[in-house]
Amino acid sequence: MEEVTDEYASYLKAAQSAAKQLSKNAELAFTEAQFFQNNIVDNKIESMTFRAKDNQFVQIDTKTNKLLNFRFTYKAADMERKIISVAEQAVKSMGIDKVQPFTNIEYEKYEGKEEWKLARKIEVKGDPRKNGAVMIDENNRAFVVEAAATIEAKTGKLISINVKPTTDNQKRKSLTKEQGVAIAKPVAKKLWSVDLSSYEVKVNKDWGEYTFSRKGNASIVAQFDGFGNLVRMERK
Repeated sequence: MEEVTDEYASYLKAAQSAAKQLSKNAELAFTEAQFFQNNIVDNKIESMTFRAKDNQFVQIDTKTNKLLNFRFTYKAADMERKIISVAEQAVKSMGIDKVQPFTNIEYEKYEGKEEWKLARKIEVKGDPRKNGAVMIDENNRAFVVEAAATIEAKTGKLISINVKPTTDNQKRKSLTKEQGVAIAKPVAKKLWSVDLSSYEVKVNKDWGEYTFSRKGNASIVAQFDGFGNLVRMERK
């Protein structure tokens, strides 16, 4: 940051102004700056990205000083309750009886998409391999994501929901196409008020994905784990 001087200082001011308007985190402080230049004739781009702790960032177009992309972290207390309610209801619709509080909340704009991302992350102690799929953070800590919801910022509508069921006492199970459809249909109805009865279905057995499509409508993707549990629903 000490190298952000001269003409770069104006980009920093633009980033700080954008952060002040969009972020509820008064303590946001940039720790790193990156300059990017793309000289492809049909797609010339110059941008300056300022990064802060916890993956927060602001990206500025250096030609216009306008905001391009951003990501900010939020506390539940600083958010509209209706966004959290949509995420909680989505978790319940996936068959999770008790919804635990979300530990990570982000407000993000990237490549034209403006979204809320809410997740419940739990740190893993001991051998991470015993917990199935784990993620590693910037401090080399392993954690699992018990639930994650993505919500469109402008409309407040659900885009996707992921959950991680407890599989300790389950046996591996391969669903038939009919069984997968029967499970996904009522959940799609709860999440988006969509009746999948008239949709065409394609199954990717390798990934456990069921893609429901109908001309003129958004596609719905349902994903199952190796135990026959519904773990993801997404509207594309």
